[in-house]
Amino acid sequence: MIDQKEYAQRRSQLFAQMLDNSIAIVPTAPEHWHSTDEFLDYRPDYNFYYLTGFTEPEAIAVFIKSEGHEQFILFNRPRDEKKEQWLGARAGQLKAVSDYHADEAYGIDEFAGQISILLTNKKSMYYPLGRYADVEALINDALKKLRFRVRSGVRVPDTVMDINQILFAMRLIKTPAEIEVMQKAADISVDAHIRAMQTCRPGMFEYEIEAELHYEFRRRGASGYAYPSIVAGGKNACILHYVENDQKLRDGDLLLIDAGAKYQGYNADITRTFPVNGTFSGRQKVLYEVVLNAQLAVIEAVKPGNSWAQMNEIAERKLTEGALDIGLLKGS
Repeated sequence: MIDQKEYAQRRSQLFAQMLDNSIAIVPTAPEHWHSTDEFLDYRPDYNFYYLTGFTEPEAIAVFIKSEGHEQFILFNRPRDEKKEQWLGARAGQLKAVSDYHADEAYGIDEFAGQISILLTNKKSMYYPLGRYADVEALINDALKKLRFRVRSGVRVPDTVMDINQILFAMRLIKTPAEIEVMQKAADISVDAHIRAMQTCRPGMFEYEIEAELHYEFRRRGASGYAYPSIVAGGKNACILHYVENDQKLRDGDLLLIDAGAKYQGYNADITRTFPVNGTFSGRQKVLYEVVLNAQLAVIEAVKPGNSWAQMNEIAERKLTEGALDIGLLKGS
């Protein structure tokens, strides 16, 4: 399980890579309206979440490193009894400090007024460049105003760097706690695929199988699906991102399912194909085994030091050899 101690360790890793007298600004993702009084399912920015564990929208994390001092400031939504009655509890500023270990916390509306102060006399700034236009506009406006004060001795960041370069590299190496959570997401997803296979019958609709998948995700504690689930019977499996999931499943067809669970912010991703009636035809079995053999060859080759490009080459070679063997391809 991921706890606040792990988030604190990640922030320490970030501080260790920041230059002296610098500031890093990491916003979370915005909410999007679905209708006049309803938002789409919210997912925080992954880099923001990686550093804070904070899942609410309208939040910005600020990290300051100066003279050996490290500071984590969180700007987030204030408590609001009426809005919370409609949309659920908010952490507010007190819990931002007590539960999420921010050194200081302010209302999100205060960010525009505070950013000039935070940037003053900093040598360098880190930001996810080009990611969040509204926040970036506030920062650029503050920098522009500060530059007019340079003659009075105010220093303005003269180096702006994309923080994603640091965070993407950090996220490549998974901790034991992360691996445990990823395994849980995978286990839930496996059981959901098995449930779908056991439930599937000719005459059912794709959305019925989708419902079985999502039921198993939530029943096992996942927050939902990692991405819109693909449940594609017959020729629908030839559409790479088919998500309508509204057609009847026919006897003799194959069913492709591409679905995974989201658990504590980590996504699983599994694709499997099986016969709707439970029995492969001769041609289906031959082609299935070509793909299976390619997968098994890749799994066998997965070892420390081997690259993903090598895995891809193995898969391509095995698929091509298999397609030649069964006459699907012609040539050398």
